[in-house]
Amino acid sequence: MRPDARAAAFLWDAISFARNVGVAVGTTSLEAYLEGGPVAWATERQVELVGEALNNLREVAPELAERIPDAHKIIATRNVLVHGYT
Repeated sequence: MRPDARAAAFLWDAISFARNVGVAVGTTSLEAYLEGGPVAWATERQVELVGEALNNLREVAPELAERIPDAHKIIATRNVLVHGYT
């Protein structure tokens, strides 16, 4: 796959997974979310996938990734969720 096509695919993935966060959370209250369970698990998994897609985007198209607000924070959040980095 060409670098431009890879960048587009990673960007599309990040957008799709971010939309899924909204679907997973829906109208869930903060209190219900903090109790854990399937909504929290699904949301955290989608955040992990957004971070992974943005990390991959940063590798193939760093100039494009830099244009995404707080991309580095999203990637850092993914690392905390996946690896427990603090």
